[in-house]
Amino acid sequence: MNRERKKPYKNYTWFVLIVLLIVAFVILKSLYEENTHFSGNESYYFIFGTIIGGFLGYSIIYQLGKLVFGLLSGMKFVSISLLIFNIAKVQGETKFSVGAPEGWLGNTHMIPGSENYDKVKPILYHFGGLFAYIIAAIGSSLICLALDSTRKLLFVALVCAVIGLLVILLNLMPLYSDGLNDGFTIRLLLEKENKKPYLDNLLQYNALHYGNGSLKEDYNYERYDDAFQAASLLYKYYFYMENKEHRNAEKICDMMIDYKDYLSFEAKQIAYNGKLYFMLLRETDEVCYDYFYSIDKDFRKFPVSKDSLEGIKTGLLIASKVEKSYDLYEYLVNAYPKLVDSYYPTKVKREMELIEKSLNIVAEQHPDWVSDDILEEE
Repeated sequence: MNRERKKPYKNYTWFVLIVLLIVAFVILKSLYEENTHFSGNESYYFIFGTIIGGFLGYSIIYQLGKLVFGLLSGMKFVSISLLIFNIAKVQGETKFSVGAPEGWLGNTHMIPGSENYDKVKPILYHFGGLFAYIIAAIGSSLICLALDSTRKLLFVALVCAVIGLLVILLNLMPLYSDGLNDGFTIRLLLEKENKKPYLDNLLQYNALHYGNGSLKEDYNYERYDDAFQAASLLYKYYFYMENKEHRNAEKICDMMIDYKDYLSFEAKQIAYNGKLYFMLLRETDEVCYDYFYSIDKDFRKFPVSKDSLEGIKTGLLIASKVEKSYDLYEYLVNAYPKLVDSYYPTKVKREMELIEKSLNIVAEQHPDWVSDDILEEE
């Protein structure tokens, strides 16, 4: 007997962005009205400085709050991204890097610090940014009031705190928006049965992206019409790929596509990319062409862009069998070596093996494409 599935999540990304723009406009307007006593461009400098400073400052505070309260909740540090600065434990070693921020302006990843999940309080971890915001807003206001009797500094502190509300709204609106933000995660964790798959996924994410531990096959659940349990399929797919169990990996891709309404946009991209990859290995050019153009254009773009090693292994085969485009082939061949440094070592090894396999297939199908120049670049 088939159980009726839950209603799929509605994506509120655009709604969240519109709310943020409206709030930002209201803040900007009130700042201008409050500071008309400034002469010339001083008012604009003040408005611009407080908005940028408040947003960036409270973004850092928010992530640090998640880290501190995460540790208090029984979680264990994995990585933190603050603006362009990143600290992560990769294969057991602490590494520092500078690069593009993760998420909007940063992110924090933690895992359960105990095998006994009853000792871990993930809701406190996700509320940590809010608690840090409250502490910072009150603390900075009291310090500024003590330092400056004219209350000018207090006004700046309060303005920055109001700007910080944008950070809170962005992270704590309990609405699904492409991925699982803190607010939506808290909403799901209010259901007790969601705690175990959520914490399981954190361990799997840590193994996949940072090489700490290994992926497991034995995280099985009764239903996949749920965000956390559906997300577990992604890690099972990678487990089978790492162990070269490609038939099982393709079955998981099919399951992910079947339950796509409960997956993040990124997970859906991986599912369609994987399905395409397996089809391109065995099906005719015509079948691959029809399937490729039957899926949404957002998922067609993933394998033919220069942004992902995972996509490039599929994109090379698309260039050969679907598009029959040397230009696309050359574009991807020139792109993938530049991506290696942006991936963690364990992930690079797996994807590079598959890219080499795709390159060999293309060389067999289009030997005239493999020029001496390209081979030297590789």
